[in-house]
Amino acid sequence: MIGAIIKAILAALSVFKQEREIYNKPEMVKAATATAIQTAKDRLSTAEATLSDPNATAAEHAESLRQVRLAHS
Repeated sequence: MIGAIIKAILAALSVFKQEREIYNKPEMVKAATATAIQTAKDRLSTAEATLSDPNATAAEHAESLRQVRLAHS
């Protein structure tokens, strides 16, 4: 029982540290967000190219559609 309480306190402390880090370093969050946006754009353009290719296999089309769904989530 005491172990669970200590684990909960340590988890709360970890979350608090992460929140403070984000608050103190917004550039880090902006850079990570920009990287994620660019990755999503790259995946979408690759998927679009595959979907418009008439010689692409059904598996390639399925993977492209999966990438589109991932990019929009």
